[in-house]
Amino acid sequence: MLNKGLLKWVLVGGFVSGILGAKAQDIKSLEQACERGDAKSCMELGNMYAEGKGIKQDYAKAISFYKKACALANTGGNQCKMFVKKDRKRVLSHKNHGQKSMALQRKQKHSTVSTIKEEQPSTTVLSAGLSQEGITIEKNINIKELYEKACNMGNSMACYKLGDMHYYGKDVKQDYEEALEYYQKACRMGNSLACYKLGDMYYYGLVKNRDLLAMSEFLYQRACTLGNSMACHKLGEISYYINQDLQKALENYQKACNFGDPNGCYKLATIQAEVISRENRYIKAIEFYQRACNLGNTNACIDLANIYLEGKGNQRNIPRAMDLLQKACSMDNPMACASLGNLYIEAKGDQRNYSKAVELLRKACDGGNAFACGRLGLMYVNGNGVMRDYSKAVVLLEKDCNMGNALACADLGNIYSLGLVEK
Repeated sequence: MLNKGLLKWVLVGGFVSGILGAKAQDIKSLEQACERGDAKSCMELGNMYAEGKGIKQDYAKAISFYKKACALANTGGNQCKMFVKKDRKRVLSHKNHGQKSMALQRKQKHSTVSTIKEEQPSTTVLSAGLSQEGITIEKNINIKELYEKACNMGNSMACYKLGDMHYYGKDVKQDYEEALEYYQKACRMGNSLACYKLGDMYYYGLVKNRDLLAMSEFLYQRACTLGNSMACHKLGEISYYINQDLQKALENYQKACNFGDPNGCYKLATIQAEVISRENRYIKAIEFYQRACNLGNTNACIDLANIYLEGKGNQRNIPRAMDLLQKACSMDNPMACASLGNLYIEAKGDQRNYSKAVELLRKACDGGNAFACGRLGLMYVNGNGVMRDYSKAVVLLEKDCNMGNALACADLGNIYSLGLVEK
């Protein structure tokens, strides 16, 4: 009989073998043990071939040993607790074994933005997972059957995968009713991703029900309780915009933020700064803006920078504001780049830096920020940080004008009326 904790070396999200001292194992002994029916030895061999640990990497052999381990597990009547899923697209090449394969990265599976630890799917779906993720295994593999086998053995992630297949119409005909059935099964097993997806189906009216909102809230609540940050955030949105329950909204946004959702933190900050009226409101707002910014929400970085620039709540701090704008700009937020560029233009003394401003405004303009295009155009008109070039100025001002900036249109008119460029 296969022990329940036998196959917990591989976690969803990549080959994470966790085999201690695998290199010291005698491969031949493992192969002999595997032949005698020891699933653990077959699994260790699969891990070794998959990651090239102490042996030449060979996905075909890895798959062969994984399948054998899974077959032995199924024969023993127990579930395999293993699943391998690629992090990046990798394709087995049977024609060129000399080509160096990309190493499979180690990364534990988390739901988007959150730190949810989902149940690990069964080894039964190893081949399905690899094939669906772009790794060629066999010509006629039936992905759906493999997931169904694991799902029927009680593996929530396999049921969730089946739900996704039917929801998106991947390798099967799109069918919301079938998707609903599999998501429900996975949700009942405690899979937070499935509960969240079910909530979405009710919320967006993809399911026939008398009270779609109540059902969606119920399912989002279940997913949130299971640690899904997206579900907590969605509950916050429902509480705030639909039910107009500020206290409940704050509670749900707080949960989402605590689970690492940048949008939850950002919403908390916005409510603290703009809705809740109290003397120290910006102190709390700054805390949540900073958390959201650190988690990658560029709008939070910008809003926090504005608090420091405008001195709201006696918090004026220009250098800190510039650091925040630089952070958001480095994450490709055009507005942040434009704002920072403008600060370098308007700075006094040694702080003024036209060259840096040009660099930032060009990045913002290329990102679609109309203000940046116009500001950069004026720099070419005046020769600030660049050689004076009216032709380039016209191109940039036209972009700004076409995006609705009346001042840029007026500047263009002035350039043409003065004959600085030919019409």
